[in-house]
Amino acid sequence: MIPLMGGALAGVAKTLIISFFSEKLILKTLFGSDKGGGVLGYVSRKTTNDLDDEVVENMRQQLAEQGKL
Repeated sequence: MIPLMGGALAGVAKTLIISFFSEKLILKTLFGSDKGGGVLGYVSRKTTNDLDDEVVENMRQQLAEQGKL
């Protein structure tokens, strides 16, 4: 019984770690680590709408304050 629970707990831990790193990777790809970086930064630079730049920058700041970037 105990080895079965240990295996299940190891699987849960592995899944949590992979999902944590996947989330960080996706956020880094979308927002980048610097101002104007990442996919969304590139797209917002290519548009002429200043609102896009503001939205992306606000989202980047909030994620940086939460420690996700």
